[in-house]
Amino acid sequence: RLRPACGRAVGRTAGDAVLVLGAGVQGLVVTAALARRGCAVTACDPHPERRALARAFGALRALDAPRDPAGRAAVAAALPGGADVVVAAHAGADTIAQALDLVARGGEVNVHGGPEAEVRPPLPAARLHYDEITVQASYHHTPHTVRAALWLIAEGGLPFARLLGEEIALEGVAAALARPGPKRPVRPA
Repeated sequence: RLRPACGRAVGRTAGDAVLVLGAGVQGLVVTAALARRGCAVTACDPHPERRALARAFGALRALDAPRDPAGRAAVAAALPGGADVVVAAHAGADTIAQALDLVARGGEVNVHGGPEAEVRPPLPAARLHYDEITVQASYHHTPHTVRAALWLIAEGGLPFARLLGEEIALEGVAAALARPGPKRPVRPA
């Protein structure tokens, strides 16, 4: 039997406090996989509709993205002492910096979203060293992770159909990817 996505990289078990930064498709799959393993998942995203989806995918709570000091304080208050693991499902430099701020002592930051080549997040070396923070990445387009995502879909009970966008022809894919704003999976015509 296949294991849920992100399990190999994050290796967390029931009861662990997990914070997922970004509730796009990748963040939702990670949320579902870790929630199914019994982790207490908090998802953060700036879009209210994505926060609602995060709850439908198993997050115990869904908060606004911690993009400013007040937002970081709200997330920190929800996770006293920090999260055991923080998954940066959106891999911008700011998101990775937020992950490093919100992880607990001895915890793990996992860069799961695909960063652009120029992304250079700040690494607080003293905190990494003295608080024994582990930073790792998990590439989400491997055969293992695709099988794990398919396992979640096949198991049922999750609203994956809500993630699909409009139906388009194959020749329309490039234009759909070029549009500004959040990307959604599409159904080929």
